[in-house]
Amino acid sequence: LICSRQPSEAELRREQMRQYRQLLDQARQGARDKDWNAVRDAASRMLQLDKLPKRFRRQAQQILQKAERELAGGTGVRGGRFTPTRGGEARSRREMILPALLRNRETGEVAVWFHDDTVRPGGVYRYRMRVLLWNRYLGVARPLKNPEDARKVVLAGQWSEPTEPLEVRPLSYFFVQGRKSGEPAARVEVWRLHKGAWLKQTFDVAVGDVVGRPVLVETDELDDELKPKKEQVDFSTGAVVLDIRFDDRVRVRQTRRDGSFSYSEKPSVTIVYLDPADGTIREHSQVLDRSDPARKWLEEQISEEG
Repeated sequence: LICSRQPSEAELRREQMRQYRQLLDQARQGARDKDWNAVRDAASRMLQLDKLPKRFRRQAQQILQKAERELAGGTGVRGGRFTPTRGGEARSRREMILPALLRNRETGEVAVWFHDDTVRPGGVYRYRMRVLLWNRYLGVARPLKNPEDARKVVLAGQWSEPTEPLEVRPLSYFFVQGRKSGEPAARVEVWRLHKGAWLKQTFDVAVGDVVGRPVLVETDELDDELKPKKEQVDFSTGAVVLDIRFDDRVRVRQTRRDGSFSYSEKPSVTIVYLDPADGTIREHSQVLDRSDPARKWLEEQISEEG
């Protein structure tokens, strides 16, 4: 009898990360040799690894895009003019620049995108929209069923139905880890959203300090040698420490197996701070921060990122 054990999810992920690093080395060697076909091949094989964390998949996509740009620059564009590429006829500049229109799969209607740059972190919003178009038949009544439409400069569509409530998460969070050994300061963990990825740094703060500061960190973006770029990321939360209670007693709720619950007091380090969002005075406690749902969500995000 021969028994075989199926590899666990963690083992599969480790094996794919090993393959990813090998392919990354091949891509970097190809970039040094200006062999962009080899770079493209390595990146394509990276993207076939289904257990690859998000941050490494983004890097593989960057490598693939760079290889395709380099290959297009060498074979598809000459002297500033577009020339025929292998296996097909020349495409116009307009065709190469304009992306394909996105359409609703059910109705076939063209999708419309909009961006709201007025939102505030922590706010909850609902949206509805309509499309306004310049009337190309302004003053030209003959082709229209309703001649009155020729007098309208702008044509307005119907309002859409309101969206579900959308919460805008803050750009940064911080949580108390404990006391800095031998000093009247607390250690905090700061999370910052940077170019779509959550980054984490640890800082020591005392009364009067602002939680967080700019730090030089490695990012997911790659340089010409396909190595991670270092960038200054601002981890400052704007929260000002007003007081630190090192011997605080925090009341914690504990749920029993039968569904009932009880309360007990536990020692904790608590930071009292001025919240820059609304100017209110708030607290963060070490004991409560350990089980904070926001922190658990952030840990899930970074574990997916790898």
